[in-house]
Amino acid sequence: MKVMEAGTMVRVGRVECVSANGDLIWIEASGCEPRALYGLVLGHSVVPVE
Repeated sequence: MKVMEAGTMVRVGRVECVSANGDLIWIEASGCEPRALYGLVLGHSVVPVE
């Protein structure tokens, strides 16, 4: 998935976990990038990688 904030890509990664209502997602750790939380309530949009 691709995480966007204000039209800028901030992260690309694999979804590890999603909240029950789908508003928050965890992107799994990859290389030196740690596991991270993203979501609509935090100002992010998450879209599939094309």
